[in-house]
Amino acid sequence: MLSNTAHTLCALKRVLKSDVGNFEKELTYRAGVEMFHCYKDRELGTAGQVAPKTTLDHLVDLFVKDGLGTFSVVSFDSSEMFMELTCPDSIETVGYLSHGEIQTVPSCSFVCGLLAGMGKHLFANTACEGPDEIVAAETTCVSTGERECHFVVGKRVRLEKLGLTVDHVRESISEHALRLNEEILLKNLELQNLNLDLERQVRKRTEDLKRSEEDYRSLVNLSP
Repeated sequence: MLSNTAHTLCALKRVLKSDVGNFEKELTYRAGVEMFHCYKDRELGTAGQVAPKTTLDHLVDLFVKDGLGTFSVVSFDSSEMFMELTCPDSIETVGYLSHGEIQTVPSCSFVCGLLAGMGKHLFANTACEGPDEIVAAETTCVSTGERECHFVVGKRVRLEKLGLTVDHVRESISEHALRLNEEILLKNLELQNLNLDLERQVRKRTEDLKRSEEDYRSLVNLSP
């Protein structure tokens, strides 16, 4: 089952890369974030107040059971909103290596998105952009020949101080279209309001002219 899933993910990433280039990493990162939302809804939706480290250990166990990888927590500091994890067999590296595809740079973008989503939940951080946004980066990767993948999760500003750059994830085409439609709708409403205001002004002007004409006729009729 794990092998089939890894093959599927590898094939999907290959197709995306051929079609959209580097945007493939952004898409799979987003997919990883959405994957964590599924875990959150399924496993944590009805959970009461639980210590972040306890939740982390529970999630790591779930990731292992679901074949995403055997993750180990290297460090965890909820007050600093920072954690490090390693994994010798992430689902993405299994896919790459099973196809004999050695990578030149760390390539577990899906897992990075998954861990970023987990970090946002554990640290109760809702920032979606800016220096305080919780993001994840991979510093070493099995797919490049390393012994294990090493992931760092924390505020964007801290990762940047460590020399790690995490690209801002651009909105999807559907989100862009939705945002554009909202802007068009607002502009249409503004235009309708302007038209109504113009109609009121024209109507008032017409009534004023009519009243002026009637007053003039009255004056003419009263003249000897």
